[in-house]
Amino acid sequence: MLKSKKYKLLYKINTSLNCSIEDLMKLSDEQFEYINHYLKHSSFLKACPGSGKTEVIGIKSAYEIHKWQSKHSGIAVVTFTISAAKELNSRVRKFGAVSTETFPHFIGTFDSWIHNYILQPFCHYLTGYLGKDGDKSMRLVDVESSAGFLSNYTTNIFKDGQTRPVKVTEYYYDYQNNLQGQDDRIDGFLKSLTAANDIKALKENKKKFIKAGFVTYPDVEWLSNILLNSYPALQERLAQRFPVIIVDECQDLSKGQINILDLLRNKGTNMHFVGDLNQSIYEFRKVNPQDIEAYIQNSGFVIRQL
Repeated sequence: MLKSKKYKLLYKINTSLNCSIEDLMKLSDEQFEYINHYLKHSSFLKACPGSGKTEVIGIKSAYEIHKWQSKHSGIAVVTFTISAAKELNSRVRKFGAVSTETFPHFIGTFDSWIHNYILQPFCHYLTGYLGKDGDKSMRLVDVESSAGFLSNYTTNIFKDGQTRPVKVTEYYYDYQNNLQGQDDRIDGFLKSLTAANDIKALKENKKKFIKAGFVTYPDVEWLSNILLNSYPALQERLAQRFPVIIVDECQDLSKGQINILDLLRNKGTNMHFVGDLNQSIYEFRKVNPQDIEAYIQNSGFVIRQL
């Protein structure tokens, strides 16, 4: 970055945010380039561990929030663990000197963003869940749960001369409506099923479970994709509500999450991915960094590197 351009941006950040000149001077040219990147150009910032990505995302987010004009739309800054979300929140508040209320912006986990803005407000339109005492929000059930009520949603499969009970929490449907097991063992068993009645019974039990107001985390992605595809106006409204989404640790995006983001990108949302595609930690969710790399390349993202 040219020195004159860098010092001009340094001055802007210093006067806009709660950042000292001394701390800003420690930032590299690549970090300044990213902070100065135009939000309306979707981007991918390659950032390996130790590159200072959390710091630069914090400053970038605080700087853009400070400049933001709209009171009805905002920036979503999402990541994948509660601890990472807390750290991002802390950095944005530190640099931006913002209050505890960040509205109309959102900083948190991807799951909580989906819950707050897609699943909970709209899922009952799709499922017909009547709610309790006026509350139509879905209740999350852990896939490891052994709660007794789950016996009401168990499918008994007769195969190889024996009955195999399959709990509704042991399987889910991906964004393309394909049946998936929660682990390799159950996945192999489900993939071996050929009887149409068994496959139909599994799906009916899942629908019954959801209509009663229950979901697992994988169900959330399935339902959110169905919602957005069933109601195109919802895609448009959500894209208007969040015209910019910054995804930290983007290597942990699942295919279903990528599809949700792509629906919004096609309606005008600008995406900014940050992460290291060699550092994915969510193999159990069948996350494949190659899918993310292909999406970045095919979507015309500006690629930067720390």
